Amino acid sequence: KPYAPATGKGVGVWGDHFRTREEMFYEYFLPSFSKGPVIVEEKLEGEEFSLQFLSDGEHLIPTPCVRDYKRAFDWDQGPNTGGMGSYKDVDELLPFMERGDWEQAIEIAERLHRRLKGEGRNPKLMGVMYMGYILTREGVKVLEVNSRWGDPEVMNLMPLLEDDFVEICFRCLDGELRGMRFKRKASVVIYAVPLEYGGHRKYSGPRRVRLEEAEALKAKYGEDLRLYPGSLEVRENGELWALSSRTVAAVGIGDDLERAREIALEAIRRVDGPLRHREDIALGEHVKRSIEHMRALRSSVPSNI
Repeated sequence: KPYAPATGKGVGVWGDHFRTREEMFYEYFLPSFSKGPVIVEEKLEGEEFSLQFLSDGEHLIPTPCVRDYKRAFDWDQGPNTGGMGSYKDVDELLPFMERGDWEQAIEIAERLHRRLKGEGRNPKLMGVMYMGYILTREGVKVLEVNSRWGDPEVMNLMPLLEDDFVEICFRCLDGELRGMRFKRKASVVIYAVPLEYGGHRKYSGPRRVRLEEAEALKAKYGEDLRLYPGSLEVRENGELWALSSRTVAAVGIGDDLERAREIALEAIRRVDGPLRHREDIALGEHVKRSIEHMRALRSSVPSNI
């Protein structure tokens, strides 16, 4: 990966994204990184998850885990993107996780939090602390640390937050944050993106986007459907035109992942415009693969680990 911030798209896997140095620099990485240094790391095999926290400068409060879909195309093919969608299960764990994974992830974040905040309350650490993890046969490992919400992961959480978010922010400022309450619901986020996003194919035609049919579904689903516009231009005549990044997200909420996915998928399919989306976000078969993958990794742990 480039030795520089790359908006979540910098990591490339040898043998998957490229097979030669020339392909790595000139076909996969952004041109601005083609002559800069890169970091070479051992590939980690496992299942990724995001765990986001809020800090009041002293206390670190976790939110439920979320699974992000980074690859551009179905079944995790193609280059990394900023995130094509995500899901949250009914409680704080994901289907492929065990309680010990959750506890280990929190313990890692708390150790980091203690080092960063120093003695007493440190305003520099107030607010969001984002941890990107991968669950491997050796346990939980850190991929990313950031001081902002995950996109799309935050959209899985905010519709399910039972507390007033403004009050939570004031508690952070006052050093009085002790917890957050979330509804026991599943949520699924699916993004519609421009055709060329993630290197799909070139497109130079009209980019007008219409959300009316998707918005009309709110009469059917009520608060269980949310639509969040993203990289869109609102023109003087009121028309919406897609820009270059992720265009609009549909969030489905349900008593289980399958129901939440059905709502989000129905809405995103009704977004009219030169856009595409992944069809496998939170798909039962995809979730099952993650479960089986972790089961196989756990069963192959060497005895000396």
